[in-house]
Amino acid sequence: MTKRRWIVLIAILLVLLVVGLTLTVPNGNYTAAALLIVAFVVGPTVLIMTSQGIERANRRRVGALEPTHPGWSFVPCVTGPTQEPLLKAAGERTTTGVAATLTYGPGGIEVWAGKSSDVKVFAYPWSDVTDVSTAADIRTWQKRTVIGVRITLADDASQDIAVLVKTPQVPALTDSIRAARPV
Repeated sequence: MTKRRWIVLIAILLVLLVVGLTLTVPNGNYTAAALLIVAFVVGPTVLIMTSQGIERANRRRVGALEPTHPGWSFVPCVTGPTQEPLLKAAGERTTTGVAATLTYGPGGIEVWAGKSSDVKVFAYPWSDVTDVSTAADIRTWQKRTVIGVRITLADDASQDIAVLVKTPQVPALTDSIRAARPV
């Protein structure tokens, strides 16, 4: 989230807090006023801490992969229905909605999951990949449809990846993945 968005969010929350206090304090409802203040402090704090925790986890996963994948690129993603059987085969209890890292480079395309990227969800050398495309019908673990990356394999199977980048950046990411393929 950009600095400007944080400022706007905080400004909106402060306006809502002032309106709430204006409606409760004159009526002598100090309990409601105290609850409002606690909610407006605890809520944003939890939101900020969750956001920072997700960022730290993404950095930790990338940090674990960088030494074994020099020159590769790393993109945070979330596993979906096409990775479910692969995660089950790897012995994972949670098989959908798992935070993961999409890696791509001269050796191919991989997805790693786990706190330290210790679970290889899949690894396809470029010889197994026939196409990498942007797809508007990627199903998420929440059964929503998003724009993501589709990896089409030589056996006509595909892996749909819900990447955690802004929607307008997905086509550029797809181009970057294609460009990583050695000629």
